[in-house]
Amino acid sequence: MCLWLTKSGHLCGTLSAYYLDRDGLQVETFIDTQVADLSIEDMASDRFAANPIGVPVDLDGLTAAFLAGDSIAVLLEQPPLQDGQFEALITAIPAARQHVSA
Repeated sequence: MCLWLTKSGHLCGTLSAYYLDRDGLQVETFIDTQVADLSIEDMASDRFAANPIGVPVDLDGLTAAFLAGDSIAVLLEQPPLQDGQFEALITAIPAARQHVSA
């Protein structure tokens, strides 16, 4: 079961999915979607400093947008977080883990 799906970095440096395996261990799978030079530049940016985790992604929504023909740039763009959203994101991560392991 996928616990969490995020995209992080400008034009999404990674697309990461977090799962719990049958033994309850967390597993991360990810796809690098940038070349190394852009990733390094992105990680040094103010935007990354403000949100190194990324934003949650709705897999069904991402799939539907892809099938509808949205460009890769649109699919991978990470919107900036509004005030208070980073704190909410940090709070949601342990809650997602507890929900699955309960």
